[in-house]
Amino acid sequence: LSAEVRGLQVFDASGGERLLDVTFTRSVARAGAWQVRVADATGSEVASGEIRFGGSGAPEPGFSTLALRLPGASADVLLDFGTPGSLEGATSFSSGPTSTVQARQEDGYPAGVLAAARIDDRGQVVLQYANGQERRGMQLAIATVADERQLESQDGVLFRAARGVTPVFGRAGESGRGTVVAGSLELANVDLSREFAEIVILQRGFQASSQILNVCSQAVEDLYSRLPGRS
Repeated sequence: LSAEVRGLQVFDASGGERLLDVTFTRSVARAGAWQVRVADATGSEVASGEIRFGGSGAPEPGFSTLALRLPGASADVLLDFGTPGSLEGATSFSSGPTSTVQARQEDGYPAGVLAAARIDDRGQVVLQYANGQERRGMQLAIATVADERQLESQDGVLFRAARGVTPVFGRAGESGRGTVVAGSLELANVDLSREFAEIVILQRGFQASSQILNVCSQAVEDLYSRLPGRS
């Protein structure tokens, strides 16, 4: 009696996809034991081993997994047939006259490129990849002081702790700290009247510079017209 799983999709450590065929053959030497043969897409054997089932139908310890090293791969691929003593995975029982073997992909995924990056409400960088995987990176630190009056305005747009005051750093959403709203603009803490005054000053300076350039240009033209041979 034998069973086969064809086209089993696995991924090596570099994210490369491999297709394997796994054949199970009942052992004639030991009850509850099956010989396992793993072949690649060309039919060449890449691994072989044995799985055993106890009287309860669950896999036995030490005979429930099969590790194999694919050609050109830098790490092993582990085929897991179930937890020893548990009936959640493969069992030796059959619900009918024939046995059915199916494979479930629990982990492993192809290589993917970075598709998007965002910051969540806790200030943590979230990286999303084209293969559907998600990774979390560094997290923003938020500083608090015991009293807001201990903050000093700096250049009218920033605040810093006063001399002798040590801010306490922590994560967003903890110990009374607010959350982070990514992709949004908060109300500015700048002095609008000051900003408008600076814009007016810059505009007047630009106008004055333009007038100076015009005067210089006119003076050059007058000088050039007075040169000998010029009328």
